Amino acid sequence: MLLFAGLTSAVAQDIYKEIINMSDSVANDARKSIEVRKIAKFKSNAIRYWAGKALMEQFPENTDGNFDLKKIEVPDAVWSEIDNQAIALYNYVHIFQTRLTRAEKEKDRRNILLLFKEASILFPRFNDPDTEFTQSYCNDNRFLTQFSLDTDWVKALAYVREKLGLPAK
Repeated sequence: MLLFAGLTSAVAQDIYKEIINMSDSVANDARKSIEVRKIAKFKSNAIRYWAGKALMEQFPENTDGNFDLKKIEVPDAVWSEIDNQAIALYNYVHIFQTRLTRAEKEKDRRNILLLFKEASILFPRFNDPDTEFTQSYCNDNRFLTQFSLDTDWVKALAYVREKLGLPAK
């Protein structure tokens, strides 16, 4: 969260772009462990999914989902929501990793995994009917981040904070 404190006056979409760039950089860094790279790839995919769906809501006539952001004017409120969701996702994954790392017993690790997976499924944002796609990470044991892509990350973050007894932000 401190990472983004200096970006509060950033132009709309700058936070979104920065999280994408950071995540892609880590995901493509062969010096990083495969688990770290997979987590970064999840963040990148989840944020891109989220932004694409939010833009499709704003511009439903664009049925293919390909947006030339230089040719369309996206309202600042939409970018603000995307930025807020990107920050929430970033914090969600950070808390998940921290709690999982600190869990000493296998039972505790399983409970952390289930809590975060459950929260991502409980709070869909777009109600995307393509659950085979949106829950592809949920059903893949090769990924630590077994979370749904169709998630309202702000609500899911608030939920896990409450369940873990962490202060609301």
